[in-house]
Amino acid sequence: MAKGKKKNDALIISVKNPISYDDRPPVLRVFSDEQMLELRTAFVEDTLCTCAQLEGVDLKVSVAPRERVKMIERAINNLVERFPGLPEITSLGQRTEIFVQEVAPLGDRIRDAVDHVFADGYRRTLVLGGYNPTITGELLVAARQEIQQHSFILGPTIRGSFYLIGMDTNHPGLFDNVPVGTDGAYAAISERLREANLAWKELDLWYDISHQEDVEFIIRDINQFRLTGDEESARATENVLARYLDSGKEEIA
Repeated sequence: MAKGKKKNDALIISVKNPISYDDRPPVLRVFSDEQMLELRTAFVEDTLCTCAQLEGVDLKVSVAPRERVKMIERAINNLVERFPGLPEITSLGQRTEIFVQEVAPLGDRIRDAVDHVFADGYRRTLVLGGYNPTITGELLVAARQEIQQHSFILGPTIRGSFYLIGMDTNHPGLFDNVPVGTDGAYAAISERLREANLAWKELDLWYDISHQEDVEFIIRDINQFRLTGDEESARATENVLARYLDSGKEEIA
C-alpha cells in the first residue's frame, strides 16, 4: 500500500464485458453490433455525467478488453462537447483514470480493480456498474455518506444482484466465485460477508440493465426526468433509444 497520508475516496466505474446477442434483453436484439456499441457508449456517457458531479472523489474506469478504451474516450469527449463550460466535465479527461483489464468474470475484475485502488493508497472505494445511465446524484451522494459511516455498503437490484458496493478496507477473496452480474449475486456476497462476520449497510433498491423490464425502467425514468424539467439526465441514452427503438420513439421523443 502507498505510504504516507491516505487518499480520500475513489469511485470505480466498472464497465461490463461485451455480451453476446443471446444475452441481450429481447428489446435490444433489434440493434446491430455497431448500434449496440453506440448504446453502450451512451450508457457510459450518462453514467459518467452523473458521477462527475460527485465532489471529492477520484474517478476510475475499469474496462475490458483494451479495444473498449476508445468507447470510454468517446463518451468523455461527447460530454465535453455537451457541456463546454462546466469544469467538472471539461476536466474529466485529466481526472479520470482508465485502466484496462483482461476479459474475465466480472467478480474477478471487480476484485482486481479494488486491489488496484487500495494499493494506490485510497481510504475508501465505491464500485458502480458502468451501465447506469439513470442513476441519480442523490443515490451517489447517499452512498458516499454511508461509506463514511459504515465499513461496507451494498446497493441491491430488483433482480437480486447489486448495482453498487463500497468498502473502507480491502477484503481479499471476498469476490472469489461470487456470480457478479447474475440474479444470485446479492445473496452470494451477503452470505460471504456473514461468513466473515462483516456488517454492511443496505442502500436503496435500484436496477441493472440485464432484463427486458430494465430497459422499460430506463424509459420510465427518462420520461420522469423530462416531466420534472430535467433535460440532461440520461440524454445520450434517450437519443440512441429514440433513433433505434420504434416501440419507444413516441414515449421518449
